[in-house]
Amino acid sequence: MTTDPTHLTTSNTGRWIAPAATVVGGAVLVAYARFQQANGRAVFPPCPFHAATSWWCPGCGLTRGTLALLHGNVQQALGFNLLTPFVLFALVYAWAQWAVPRVGGPALPLLSRIPANVWKCVGAFVLLFSVARNLPIAPLAALAP
Repeated sequence: MTTDPTHLTTSNTGRWIAPAATVVGGAVLVAYARFQQANGRAVFPPCPFHAATSWWCPGCGLTRGTLALLHGNVQQALGFNLLTPFVLFALVYAWAQWAVPRVGGPALPLLSRIPANVWKCVGAFVLLFSVARNLPIAPLAALAP
């Protein structure tokens, strides 16, 4: 006798456990980071790329930018890293893409359906941003966190 996995069902409660646990885990990490920042003990791991090269990588400043957004300070968040809102949107969308069908909702459009030329433009923008924030030219140097 074989078991067909399509006939196996999980309870509605079981479907919500992993997506909810992911949200709770993320909320705990954010709360911890805010608590550390509020007490003046903001000790975050250093960027390995920056530590090795003294150059700012495209992700440098994302944690501080996220915390600035949590305080409602969009301008400061963009000052830490221009990519902060885009990275956060991509993370939330990726979570929703995984979680919504898991709990029985409709599947969201896959990011892989975005044309390759769009991804090339995104990659080129990130590369240019990475180079520009490391140049010692006055307006571009302001891109460094």
